[in-house]
Amino acid sequence: MKECEHKESSKVAAQLKFNQNKVDQQVITSNISSLRIHENATTDEQSNSLGSSTISCDVLGNRNISVKAIKLPTLAVGKYYGDPCSWLEFWNRFRNSIDNNIVLSKVDKVSNLKGLLGHAVANAINGFAHSDENYDQALNLLKQRFGREEIVINAHMAKLLNLIQVKDWNIIYGLRKLYDTGEVQIRSLESLKVTSGM
Repeated sequence: MKECEHKESSKVAAQLKFNQNKVDQQVITSNISSLRIHENATTDEQSNSLGSSTISCDVLGNRNISVKAIKLPTLAVGKYYGDPCSWLEFWNRFRNSIDNNIVLSKVDKVSNLKGLLGHAVANAINGFAHSDENYDQALNLLKQRFGREEIVINAHMAKLLNLIQVKDWNIIYGLRKLYDTGEVQIRSLESLKVTSGM
């Protein structure tokens, strides 16, 4: 008889546990639904500037946040007109936005390259047709003509040596311009691994 009561009480306990789990799941589902409504309202406001995002919750109520895409401002690669002091900035922007872009074909890359070159520099690669082989050749020609390290270093050194003297120490604009110009040249030389040697 006691064994039968024990089995009966085990069944009742199991049924109570099942019902409790069912109630817990309904409460969690209700909480998740209200959370999704609230999160969707806030993510819709944020999606205009950040892109689309998804917020979901698992059965235990843990939040899972995944960002599908973030809309960043496009990186503008300015035209290059042949100034050796501007080469590093142009080359780094071009390399990061176009040259390393695996989505673009080499034909697209050579087209973009030609569009980003000023008149005198564009003449250097004018004869190249839009083809995969010509992209590599055009890049090599530009690097040899405008991006050679000694040319870039000499141009930055010349700018340092030819800094305009500030005649009146009270003129803050002149001092600021002198300092900024010097700093730009020094940073560029440091990125080329040129040191003072002292």
